[in-house]
Amino acid sequence: MFKNKDFILLLIGRFITNFGDSIYTIATMSLVYSMTGSSYYTGLALFLTSSTAIVQVILSPVLDKINMKKFLVLTQTIQGFLLLLITYLLKNNMLNVYYLLSIMTVVSFLNQLVYPGQLSILPKIVNQANLVKANSLFSIAYQGSDAIFNALSGFVISVFGFMTAYYIDSATFFINAILFVFLSKTLGAI
Repeated sequence: MFKNKDFILLLIGRFITNFGDSIYTIATMSLVYSMTGSSYYTGLALFLTSSTAIVQVILSPVLDKINMKKFLVLTQTIQGFLLLLITYLLKNNMLNVYYLLSIMTVVSFLNQLVYPGQLSILPKIVNQANLVKANSLFSIAYQGSDAIFNALSGFVISVFGFMTAYYIDSATFFINAILFVFLSKTLGAI
């Protein structure tokens, strides 16, 4: 399993995505609060970020029918550019809470499709005997690393600020897009 290039690329991508998600979530909640001073808007931001998880249930069956390699590269690239848009707007004093909430909802929506998309690839790249082990490793990468990455994210934001956090997060998406380019061409239906 660890000699399987596609599996290794997906697993590394999962860890990178999880790190980026931690930075993004903490930075965005902190930024919303610093912009508004309002627990209402901060709660709304958390709701908008969390509520997009419903798409995993609704759209997971559709993911088996698309070219997952292209999908992963495209979603990672779009998310990277959207986070750069936040930094651009922030740097030029054009970012308001409504722009931020709108952009973060789109980023969260796209990101909710990546994990089930990656899971849909596993049976195609890992033999049946190793599938449970592969799923377990993805679970660890998805949920098990949260505490470490959240702590690291808090440190990055407190020391370097929002802009750096968003730049790092954008970089995680672009790194993943490049990683996913090297996935096998046979990972999609279309």
